[in-house]
Formats: sequence, structure tokens, C-alpha cells
Amino acid sequence: MRAIRELWTPTSRLYDRADEGQPRKRVLDCGIAWQNYRDDAGVFQEIDLTPQVSDKAGYNWMVARAPYKAYLALTGARHIQVSRGDASKYVRFPASKFLANKTFIRVGDSLVWSSNAYNIVLRWENSRVKFDVVVKRSIAFDQVQFDVDKVGVSDAALLGFLTNLKATDSSVPQPIVRPLSVSVAAGVLTLGFDLTGMTFPVTIDPTLDLQVGASADDAARWNGSFDTALSNSPYWRHPSVEIGWGARWLNLTIAVGSTIDVAYMTWTADQIYGNSFTRTIYGDDEANAATFSTLADFDGRPRTTASVAYSVPTTAIDVSYNTPSLVTIVQEIIDLGGWASGNALALLQNKEATGNISAAYSYDASAAKAAKLHIEYTAAAAGRIMGALAGHGGLAGHGGLAGPRGGIAG
Repeated sequence: MRAIRELWTPTSRLYDRADEGQPRKRVLDCGIAWQNYRDDAGVFQEIDLTPQVSDKAGYNWMVARAPYKAYLALTGARHIQVSRGDASKYVRFPASKFLANKTFIRVGDSLVWSSNAYNIVLRWENSRVKFDVVVKRSIAFDQVQFDVDKVGVSDAALLGFLTNLKATDSSVPQPIVRPLSVSVAAGVLTLGFDLTGMTFPVTIDPTLDLQVGASADDAARWNGSFDTALSNSPYWRHPSVEIGWGARWLNLTIAVGSTIDVAYMTWTADQIYGNSFTRTIYGDDEANAATFSTLADFDGRPRTTASVAYSVPTTAIDVSYNTPSLVTIVQEIIDLGGWASGNALALLQNKEATGNISAAYSYDASAAKAAKLHIEYTAAAAGRIMGALAGHGGLAGHGGLAGPRGGIAG
């Protein structure tokens, strides 16, 4: 297939199969998290998180093929260029007191330091840098502090990058999740936590998210509650409450009049469960789905006439699963009067009572493992499709889970 890079977007990729003659066949892959970045020439390229030898003194590795540029040292020091094209704006975490005398070991695409009491894991994802502290047993402190140097980034902007900070224990089947307190003063970042009653090991997760906002592209509702900042997304089931979920993908570059040939969602399990059961998937029946905001917004969205029954399989952690064909749902949305290339699309599951449990990775739990949408379609007549593409700046890609009235990506 030929990549149509000029039509890629940060969260989507479009390909021309180029083997079907006319009308042309297209393949669109979309995700919640960023999949592409603009290089120094302004051309979209695939993100590559493989560490390279650093070109900055004092650092061992760098990640340069992402929306940000990060330098990492085996001491745990990090220098993060929040905009890869502007070296004058950065956040730097030197090897502070908390990391004194610690030497990290590179394990794949992570840096790891271990002791009997806790592990520290530095890792980087498509749009964020993660620094997890895994506490293995009860500890005598309830906060950690990091020195922080900033240039061109205000305290408010730094706090804006620190999203969905939480401590998650290892309770089964539902972990306890508590938010962290966070403050910045006099060049020191302080994270406070309460581990009382939690089951060890506990993961303390201060994520530096350089693309704030994608969290609202997946959401869940249970009984009378609603949330978009999810430690995981209970897509399919929960032991004792009524669950519903939504997922949203941006920038679907599918022209009006196109025929959907293939469509399915891919999700990755973050829990194990051994019983299968059936759930029903709908589409948000709007031509440009918005981000999710409130329980009333979620429940009030119009559902497509088309729906798909999904026999959710038994699951294993970190294994990905595809839904059945969603062609009828996607086609119904593409055929709406207000649809235009570049719109957003969302899938929904109504609240359903269940006696089982299974959950998928949300954007907040793992941007790299958040739900993805795959669509293959036959382009509309040449004149119409070329006109639509010429007027649009980018394509949709692996986009997020539920969202406010927006389009779905493939």
C-alpha cells in the first residue's frame, strides 16, 4: 500500500491500496494517542520511540522522533523539549535527592532502577513521558519531591502537563485508585499520596503528558457516575454496576459518498476474565462527534439505528481483540447529511447490567494501548473524492475511545 503522508494527521494514517483500479480503495487507521509527528521539514512521519545515542552532553539517550524531544541520563535526569522544533522551551528534571546515587539500567525502551522497597521506571510514549514509582511494601514517607528547571514553560503550564496523576494498588478484581496532590514552588515539584489500606505493590504514576486533552476521547459511565480520566475503561462489564462506555476518533478523512468495506475496533485487555458474554455496540449518530463531557451528554447522544452484537471473548492481559464488523454503523454515520472529510466519529455502548468483569486500556492508562479504529473504504467518484481531499488538511488515525460528538477513525 502507498502511504498518503500529505493526508496523515497526528492521530491517523491513510493508505491507497493502489491495486483495485477505479474507484480507489483506501485504508484508514486511527487512534486516541498520537501516531505521527511533523519532522523538521513539516512532513508527517511515524513516531519511533527507539532511544538513540544522545547529541546533548550529560545525557546517554535521546528520543527524537516524537512530537517532543527527550534526553535521558542513567542517573534518572530528564530534559524534555515540549515542542520538538523549539529547543528554547524545555522542562528539566535533574538527578534530585530522590534519585541520588541511583544508576538506571536500560531495559528495551525503558530505564529501570530497583531495590527491595521500590522500583523506578522511566519510559516514554507517543505523546508523554512516564516516571512510575512501584512501591513494594509499606513506606515511611507520603510524598516525593523532584527538582525542576523550566525555560519558556510557566508553573501553570507544567501543572497542565501533569495529568491524571494517581496511585494504583494491586487489589483484584478492582484496584484502588487515588489521585495524587501536586504542587510546584521554588523549583521543586512535590507529589503527595496516601497509601493507607492499599494492597502492595502500589504504582505511583506522575505522567508528563505533552498533548493534554486526548483523555476526554474515551469515557465510561456506571450507575450515576461518569468519568473520562480512567485508570482503565470497563468497556464490557463490571461485577455489580451498570456500565456504558464511549470512544472517539478524530480526523476521519473519508469523503462523502464513500462505501465502507471493512470497519472494526481493536482494544487491549488489562484484566483477565474467563467467561464470554454479549454486549451491543452503537455509533454516535452525529456527523461530527464532540468530546465527552458529562453523564447527561453521554446518555443524551443519539444512537445509530445500526448496532452490532459483540460476544466479548475471554481475555488475557495485554492481548488485543477486534470487534465484529462495524461496517453498518460507520456507513450510517458517513451517510449523514452533515458528514465531511476530517470529521470525528464515536462508538458507544449503552449502560448494561452485568455479573462479569473485563476492562480495556484507556488513553489515561496507556496511550499506546488505547482503542484503535480500522476502516477500509472505496473512494467516491474521482471528481468528488479529489475535491474533498484537496480541501482538507489532514487524515484521521489511531484515535481515542469515547468522545463528544465527533467522528470515528479507522
